[in-house]
Amino acid sequence: MNSHSIIAIVVVSGLVMLAFAKWPVTFDVPEGFYGLLYRHGRSLHRISPGRHWFWARGYTVRLVDMRKITLDIAAQHVLSADNVPLKVNAVLTYQIIQAETALHDVHDFAAHLAASVQLAVRSVISATPIEELLHQRFEIGKQLIARVEPDADHIGIIIHALEIKEIALRGELHNVHAGNKLVP
Repeated sequence: MNSHSIIAIVVVSGLVMLAFAKWPVTFDVPEGFYGLLYRHGRSLHRISPGRHWFWARGYTVRLVDMRKITLDIAAQHVLSADNVPLKVNAVLTYQIIQAETALHDVHDFAAHLAASVQLAVRSVISATPIEELLHQRFEIGKQLIARVEPDADHIGIIIHALEIKEIALRGELHNVHAGNKLVP
């Protein structure tokens, strides 16, 4: 066989392969996100920001926001330690650091965090008299973080901040704000 025949065979076989090959699958992972790569539903690994090409079928990517996220925690009705009825809501700032854990270990990590914060708020507020709530808001935030961090760590999330956003006296139109004053 001469070199022209070998080249012709290589070119023809390449064309045949291209004719039967499928177009590549591309995934774009934006900055601030990671992609979790799956093949036929099986988790493979994390992919970094950028464009990724795969020549085989069956690949999917799930994007995970790795930036800081702020979550408003719905207001709930709680009695303080001295039986004052309150309506309390909080705000949580968190960041996913282990995308695989956050997505694979719980069904909905944001709902899991919100429930954990609500339970912590209920525990801390119900053990604290109203006077302390007015004067020790930052210490209460630290207590809340201490209660929520173990749950968050378990699912690959770090807590940056957790604070009481507002405390309202239930049944009245008064609010307790950061200035520790009752405002009509």
